[in-house]
Amino acid sequence: MNIKIIKAICIVTSAVLIFWLITELNSEENSKKTNEPLLYSFRTNPTISNPVYLSNPQDYYIDYDNKVTSKIPEDTPLWVEEILNGTIRDNEDEENILFEPTPIFRVSFPSEKSGAKIIELEDVHISSLEYPMYHDVPLYMWDNNSRAKCWVNGEMLFLNQNFLHKPIYLAIKKIASSKNGFSTFNGIRTEINANKIIGYSLLMDSQPPGEKWDVAQYIIRNGYGSTGKYPGDLKDAEEIASLENRGLWGTCK
Repeated sequence: MNIKIIKAICIVTSAVLIFWLITELNSEENSKKTNEPLLYSFRTNPTISNPVYLSNPQDYYIDYDNKVTSKIPEDTPLWVEEILNGTIRDNEDEENILFEPTPIFRVSFPSEKSGAKIIELEDVHISSLEYPMYHDVPLYMWDNNSRAKCWVNGEMLFLNQNFLHKPIYLAIKKIASSKNGFSTFNGIRTEINANKIIGYSLLMDSQPPGEKWDVAQYIIRNGYGSTGKYPGDLKDAEEIASLENRGLWGTCK
């Protein structure tokens, strides 16, 4: 066989092998991205949409890294900048993971310290809210469970439609207790003293405006969340929503 033909065949074969190798590597990388576990959310630095900030952005510093300690206010609207679906990762490091099988609002609010105007960012859990399969299906199996996928994706869509870039409000409530010290209520560190636990709930503007509605109750009543195994008014709302196949109860079988 002519030496030139042999060289040409070698060059073509090498090019095909290189193309195949690049294609396989890209395919593997894309597979890693598309197969991200269902509950992973990457915490980002969202573009601030808080109306207070937008009215005079030049006056404010944005505290993305929580360098300034502050207390989440009761008398100031908390603006929902981002909604995270449970497990939060600050970066690609799989060891740096916060496992929380409930949606989380990332909210902004204005504060002032030593004359500096600041836009604070905090993660706030939706008090008393769970996914209905939390106690039945282990978290590591959710990625391959059609019901879990349906609930997580459906609830996130509902939350983004009803709460993203809108105000919510913190309502502090006291619960009788014999303990003293500190405790954490759904992500908010709160003080326990004088036989009272200071807990909280989240409120939203009613539709039409004029009243304040409980956020968890609104979500559960419409069929997009569960209160787990806890008794009370929220459990009653969940049972009625399930009975009437509202929201995801009629979709996620």
